[in-house]
Parts: sequence; structure tokens; C-alpha cells
Amino acid sequence: MTITINERDTWGQYAPEEVRAHASAPPEANLKEPWSGHMGVFLHHLGAGSTSDLRTEEDCRRTVAKIYWDHKSSGEYYGDIAYNFLVCPHGQVYEGRGYERGEGNQGLAGDIEGVGRNAGFYSIVGMIRSQDVPTETLLRSIRGLIDHLRHDAPRNRTGDRIFPHSFNYETDCPGNLHMYARPGSVVDPSAAWRALPDIYVSRTQRWVNNTYKTAPGYVICSETGYTGWNTVLALTQGLQHELGISPTVQNFGPGTFDAVRNHELVPEFERNENLLRLYNGALWCKGYWASQTLGGWGEDPETSLRQLYADMGLNAADAGQRLAMWPHVLKALLRMDQFRLVPGGDPHVRAIQQRLNSRYVAGIGIPAMSLVPCDGIYSRDVQQGLMMAIQYEIGIAPGFDQRVLRTGNAGSPQGEGLGDPLGRSAVPVPCRVLLQLTDVHGERAGALPVGGHRHRCPDRHAHRVAAGLPEVLPAPRHGPQRLRDVGAAPRVVR
Repeated sequence: MTITINERDTWGQYAPEEVRAHASAPPEANLKEPWSGHMGVFLHHLGAGSTSDLRTEEDCRRTVAKIYWDHKSSGEYYGDIAYNFLVCPHGQVYEGRGYERGEGNQGLAGDIEGVGRNAGFYSIVGMIRSQDVPTETLLRSIRGLIDHLRHDAPRNRTGDRIFPHSFNYETDCPGNLHMYARPGSVVDPSAAWRALPDIYVSRTQRWVNNTYKTAPGYVICSETGYTGWNTVLALTQGLQHELGISPTVQNFGPGTFDAVRNHELVPEFERNENLLRLYNGALWCKGYWASQTLGGWGEDPETSLRQLYADMGLNAADAGQRLAMWPHVLKALLRMDQFRLVPGGDPHVRAIQQRLNSRYVAGIGIPAMSLVPCDGIYSRDVQQGLMMAIQYEIGIAPGFDQRVLRTGNAGSPQGEGLGDPLGRSAVPVPCRVLLQLTDVHGERAGALPVGGHRHRCPDRHAHRVAAGLPEVLPAPRHGPQRLRDVGAAPRVVR
């Protein structure tokens, strides 16, 4: 990949007049300290604040000149700018110390593999501040610069290591570049380019590791900005630690479920700040907006949590259901299940998934049943939920061994022969369960896979009446289909 490096005179012209010639001249070699640059790079940012002032390229050049003057006048960096290269938000790369030794990597923080941080590593500044998110343009330029330093630098070519300034050193630098400062990230030219990570997921990962790394049993999660099982399981262990479970384990089992239930607090009434950070982080990892600082519980996370309840098919407006279902919701939040329609998902399947949650988990409360995903994909978890629903509908007491019907082999594959030992209804069980799971229009009744086959209700209209559900009349030749409820006035279904 090609890259253009702007030489020092592009920004040196903005330095104070008395040092302008030095600022604009090629960088000088430091003959007092060792230098090879062969190990890799450190990433830095500009510190606290925002770069909203860097609107034009001239603004960026003036900023580089100011950094030069601050460093030169401080007497700390051998009379020059500390960094080797600086990359602005517009993607321009500026030469600092260039291919000579820089002084920006906190050399006193200790060697890495026996090599000094300034002796063996280039320093690269992404010109953002703590409130900024790096642009794709900036990231691609950093990636191109690293590739250049590895393969095309005229001298002192570098290696494959990428570190944040904060590596083994107490500093907030490089801010929101932290999740990129590692091998395999999008700025690593040896890795394929991919969708950009999430700064709030990264913030969650860093916080949970820093907070619980000494908790018994805790397993460090990767700080990549991409969510995954290792992240949500780390959050689960943090939850266990806060609820007094020790040692922590990477599983949301019955003990964790009971501890959440016995805690008897939904987030809006929670006062444990670490629990709130865990809940906010879990929302970010699930793709819902939450507190940007992870702390507290304001309007954003509460709105998102209520939306999650709705996405699951639950009623967040019902305070009793909100509290009763919180252990189930939190367990689902700390898994990789999705509750919004995903690409390729079927909205009708999603409606059935939500109905499983609403009727059989929240309503009936089948003890062995967890919330199923609501992504529109017919999965193993949904199949198991459906089997438990069938168990209930044929009269097996909730909590009975769910393996009885998990395979869907009771009766024929289509479900004929599944009788009701309680004599609850004359409607065959598969039809009755499907009618319970479909919306009141009954438009998708008989279209759900059962035991690997699609069940087709032979007489869904008669079965709806027998099951106590509204009758769907045949559609007229013209005009909208009409629905007639037993004992109720007709209403138009659109």
C-alpha cells in the first residue's frame, strides 16, 4: 500500500520564527542513545479534550508545530518533537523524528523483551483527543504507515509488535485508539481489514478486566472492541463477584440466577455502581445504547432496557413482570443470543419466538425454560422452547423432564397422535400450540417446523374456535380480510 509522508517543512513554517529553520529541517540523529526501531510501534493520542478545532489541514499543521515547540522548549526530548510520525484526522501523515530515534514512548517504563521502548519502537500519534472517535481515514493511514515502516522504510525497518502507550505504564494514552493498539487489529497491515470495533465495547472490556482481574477464578477477556463469548462471560464473572459468589465461574447457572433473583432490584433502583457498570456494559455488548461512561443509570440505559424487554416479547411497563423477569433478562443479556431481527431472519418466526417468551416463560413460568432468541432464526434453543410448550399443552407439569419431547419424536413427525391426557381440548396438540404462538390473525398457523417437519393444520378455522381463539373467516373476494371474535364485534385486520 502506498502512503505519502509530509516532510517537516509542511508544518515547520508555523513554528515560532526563532526555531522555524530547525523545525523545517530534516530530523537529526540522536548519537547519545541506541536506536534500531526493529521491534514495532507504539500508538499515542493528543490527550484530553476534543479535536473539533482541527477543521482544516492548516489547523493540523499548526497543531504539529505547537507540539514541536512544547517539546523543544521543555528540554525533555533532546531538543525536538518527541514523536516519529503524526497522522491527522484527514489522513495526512507528518514527519516528526522520522526514521531517527524518537522519545515519546516513555523509555523509563521498562524494556520490552530486553529492548528499550524508545530504542526499538517507533512512536505514532493519531491526532485525536479523549473525546474523539478515530475516523476510518485516520485508521487506514496509520495502517499504511505501519506497512511502510515494515517493508519500505529506507532504513530502520520495524517489526510486527503494536502497543498502546499505556502498556506497562499508567496513562490514559492512547485514549480511543487503545483497542487498535494490538497485533491483528485493523491498523495491522498483516490482518484483513474488517468492520470497525465499538469503543464502548472496548471501554467495557478494559473496565471489567481492570476491576475483576484479581477476583478468584476470573478469566481476562480480549480488549478488542468486538463482543463475543469471552466478553459476556467476563461480565458474568463480574456479576458473580458483586453478588458474593466465589470463586467466579464462566457460566450463568442456577446459583447466579438465584443470586440475581434474591437481590430483588432492577437496574433503575440499583445503588451498586459496579453492578450498574456491568449492566451498561452488557447493553453495549448486545448492541443497545447505554451510559457512555458505563456509570450510573439514566434515561438512555433505562430506555434501552425497556426496549430489550419488548424485543424479547415481554411487558416492561408491568412493574411486577419487570422484576420477576429480570433474572431471565439478565441471563439472556449475558449470552450471545440476539433479540432483534437479524439479516435472513423471518419476522413471522420472530413473532413466534416472542410469543414463546411471553406465554411460557413470563406467563406460565415453566421452570426449565429460558428466554429464547427473538432473531427470526429457527434454532436449537427455539426448538427446545417449542418442545417445552408442547409438554405444557399436553398436560406435563412444568419442571417435568424436558427430554421427553425434546426430540419431537412423541407421535409421528408431524405431531399427529399427541393427545392431551387432561382432555383440555379437542384440538390436536401441534395445532393448539401453533395457534397459541401465532398472532390473532392466525396467518402463520401451521407453518412452524416441528421435529424437523413443517406442521400443516388441516382445519385451522375449526381448531381456533375449539381452542377458544377468534375465528378467521375466509377472505372475501375483494377488500380486507375480516376477523370475527366469538361474542365480540367484528374488526378490520390490516
